[in-house]
Amino acid sequence: MDFIVKGEISIETETGIRISPKIMELLSMVKKTGSLNSAVKELGMSYSYAWNSLYKINCQLNSPLVITHRGGKGGGVAFLTQEGEELLKRFMELQKEIQKLIHIKQKATNKDSASPRSKHRSLRQKNNNLK
Repeated sequence: MDFIVKGEISIETETGIRISPKIMELLSMVKKTGSLNSAVKELGMSYSYAWNSLYKINCQLNSPLVITHRGGKGGGVAFLTQEGEELLKRFMELQKEIQKLIHIKQKATNKDSASPRSKHRSLRQKNNNLK
């Protein structure tokens, strides 16, 4: 039987503020779309959850990660600050490294887990060799 190895990371500041993978995905989508409303629609996320999460994080950090401007006719805009860009960049680099490690472990796990029949056959052959 093959197993699927999964893993994800979250970031925590020195002061204990946790930034989840979901929020990092939101930051990435805000960067891509330039709009909090568009980002949450793309992610299927509640606007109030996203706004409240970003507001809380922005208030707790020394520098905000996202700046939003309420819109009129054309809608609002949102963009990452330099700190937000840097955090997202570092997170994406870490995520790539983690995925490489997971891929290596996935291969090793599935290589080591032969089918039960072949394991049973191997044990039977070893027992026969002991006789």
